[in-house]
Amino acid sequence: MASAISFSLATPADDPALRSLLRNNPLPGSIRLSFEREPDYFAATGIEGPFQQTIVAREENTGLIVGMGGRSIRPMVVDGVVRPVGYMSQLRVDQRYAWGARLARTLSQGFAFSRQLHADGRAGLYLLSVV
Repeated sequence: MASAISFSLATPADDPALRSLLRNNPLPGSIRLSFEREPDYFAATGIEGPFQQTIVAREENTGLIVGMGGRSIRPMVVDGVVRPVGYMSQLRVDQRYAWGARLARTLSQGFAFSRQLHADGRAGLYLLSVV
């Protein structure tokens, strides 16, 4: 039976697992594309905005990180006014979870966790990029 998945915010202790997830799960296609953060995952988070969180999906029985996503908040102009806008990006899922009902369930849980984070009121709206 598949392990349950839990969600939390990444910590510096997760650095090796996050770098491995990015390195070992390139975007598929005729040209495989990976966005890696070597030698330190967290060193590049500042370019995403002044506030950044990395969400990790972890198998409860093994502690293995099987997915991740980013939430950052940055100032943007909306209707002529500078406002804090959230940006959801960096979605990566271990290839073993990449299709079917398990992926759909895990993504749904991840977005529910993101809604909990949104309750901090840091941003009124979000942009989402999916490649």
